[in-house]
Amino acid sequence: VKALPAGATPIDFAYSIHTEVGHRCVGAKVDGKLVPLSVVLSSGQTIEILTSKVQDAGPSQDWLGVVRSHRAASKIRQWFSREHRQDAISAGESQVRSEIKREGATNKIGALRPAIENLASIMDYEDADGLFAAVGSRQVSAEAIVARLLRGPDAEREADAPVARTTRKIFDGNTSVISVDGLDDVLVRLSRCCNPVPADKIMGFVTRGRGVSVHRTDCANADSLRSSQNDRLIDVKWSSTATDEGFVASISIRAYSSSDLLADVSRALADLKVEIVSSSLSTMDDRITNLKFEFAVADVAHLESVVKNIRRVDGVYDVSRIMPGH
Repeated sequence: VKALPAGATPIDFAYSIHTEVGHRCVGAKVDGKLVPLSVVLSSGQTIEILTSKVQDAGPSQDWLGVVRSHRAASKIRQWFSREHRQDAISAGESQVRSEIKREGATNKIGALRPAIENLASIMDYEDADGLFAAVGSRQVSAEAIVARLLRGPDAEREADAPVARTTRKIFDGNTSVISVDGLDDVLVRLSRCCNPVPADKIMGFVTRGRGVSVHRTDCANADSLRSSQNDRLIDVKWSSTATDEGFVASISIRAYSSSDLLADVSRALADLKVEIVSSSLSTMDDRITNLKFEFAVADVAHLESVVKNIRRVDGVYDVSRIMPGH
């Protein structure tokens, strides 16, 4: 018998057994039935934790939003800060290096080191390694960092780029779904770094010559703008016509592998008339399948309906919206 705080989830239960059981948790059964890891437990239930056999298996940062016990939250934070900081630094530096090369710049990352250290300080990171770690752990994008390094603090190439198009009408900045406080007939772009959709809380940033870029208020890039260029933030809101458009959202799905899994998930999307923009699938050695889908939705309510429908698919045990920094 394990005593857990009210609102505890299977993840809390896993960490109450042993730290490694928590780190390797990939699924759970409650009273013999598969459930999402975010489900709230009730007294008297019998919990079975399913663990990964992959050597470097570890927790998801999303877990910090659902666990209720201090032990679980502490162990998850320790894992990310201690075990994977160096990996995140290496991955982030590699991503920044690749983005510099993709931009066609002749700068070597060593020559940009002083500028990177300065940018890290502006964005409230301890040093360049802290900034690289944030890039490696997807708290901020390499594209946004390199844009600011090469073209100055106003260069939000990622925020200013239109979202992907499908045959459905996807918002591209030329319609009036965003109302900008005090400004008429201004170019508006939805940020690709956080892909806001109607009903999300949003904020605007006035760029030089590229109109207003719109971010979710909890976007990692938005945090850096608040700290470094607060005077250029502007109030924005969704207009009444916003849901007439299509908006791109991304979700991550974890499920037990089966021959019908992809077909079942695709059918769940088709049932709600969802148009898929892109998808990817990978299966781990322990027969756990990770799927990612990018698709057009009308608003947050539509997205939530999609998530609920996918959770009903046999074998699916975790579905979450992909948002950088979370």
